[in-house]
Amino acid sequence: MNLRFALPNKLFESIQGRLGIVMGESPAMVEVVRAYGDGVVVEGWGSADLLRTLEALSYEDVVRMKAASDLAARTLNAEQEGRVFLALIGPPATIPATD
Repeated sequence: MNLRFALPNKLFESIQGRLGIVMGESPAMVEVVRAYGDGVVVEGWGSADLLRTLEALSYEDVVRMKAASDLAARTLNAEQEGRVFLALIGPPATIPATD
């Protein structure tokens, strides 16, 4: 179950590096890549599946995916995500003074 919902740092590092992403069918990561269009998902887990996916990519596909990662990086970063996180948990609690 942990692997199903994993969002490894390497995914976000690749986005911040403005790279095109080639990845397996990990559902949580697939959701991110498909939402931003910054990569392709390999159907299957074998080396032949990866080879087929890579051979199907054109130069234009790679340029498009890298441009999409550039746009995704403007949203998927610590500054932006930190604001979302803080908004979800609310204002900081105050600790009453003790006498």
